[in-house]
Amino acid sequence: MTKVRQDFLAHLQLRGYADSTVKNYIQSVSLLARHYNKNPLLLTPQNIIDYLLHLRNIKKLAIRTYNIHFYGIKSFYDHFLPGQKMTGDLKRMKEPDYLPVVLSKQEAFAMIDAAQNLKIKAAVAVFYSSGLRLEECTTLKLTDIDRGRMILKVIQGKGAKDRTAILSIKTLGILGDYWRKYKPRVYLFEGYKKDAPISKRRLENYVTEAAKAANINKHVTPHTLRHSFATHLLEDGVPLAVIQHLLGHSDIKTTTMYTHVSNELFHKIGSPFDTNAQSSTGGVK
Repeated sequence: MTKVRQDFLAHLQLRGYADSTVKNYIQSVSLLARHYNKNPLLLTPQNIIDYLLHLRNIKKLAIRTYNIHFYGIKSFYDHFLPGQKMTGDLKRMKEPDYLPVVLSKQEAFAMIDAAQNLKIKAAVAVFYSSGLRLEECTTLKLTDIDRGRMILKVIQGKGAKDRTAILSIKTLGILGDYWRKYKPRVYLFEGYKKDAPISKRRLENYVTEAAKAANINKHVTPHTLRHSFATHLLEDGVPLAVIQHLLGHSDIKTTTMYTHVSNELFHKIGSPFDTNAQSSTGGVK
């Protein structure tokens, strides 16, 4: 590892970026240097513009993937290198606003019931009942389970913030059965190596397998279960500010998106055509 790479790595870690973000940003600069077969310190602003256009127009990267490269390169040249403003007025690509995929309560329950084994059942139950992010679930330790207070302690979640999450009574029962069978010692969900955390890919596969077993024809990921957790809380009357805390959102604007995907909230709102119209609708003029 070169000194520049080591220093950039330390810079990102000191700024509190998540491990996954650090990895992506390091890789973004490495790919830029490899594209030109040059030390990144020798590149010009025009080189950067041409490379970003290459990613956008030739490689045709997805917007989110492009933006990861953009922010990695911007972080290196504009924030890490002293006195450099290589990316100038360049902006990230605007991502379209997509509504998240949300399961019905019946679909979420069906996934848990259809899980092929206790590992899958326990993972799906934790995702849905606690609203954890994928990385938070992979690093969840047995010591993070507080049965007395019925909470999960999320240590250094996104944004390097600790928070508490709900521990469901039903999930606790499933976790008890799971522990008695598999005897994890450090992490709740262990990998192939004892005392090491499970991989993200494996947990994602658990969720995919449970959705398939439940005959759910939606693209279901761990984040789908997190979205469903938040939406169902909102439908049950839990205040947005509480949901914001449970999800670990720094800005409540992020949490408000669930008001757009709640079917029950829409069903409770009557159309003015139904609630206010007094006249006959027997004919059309």
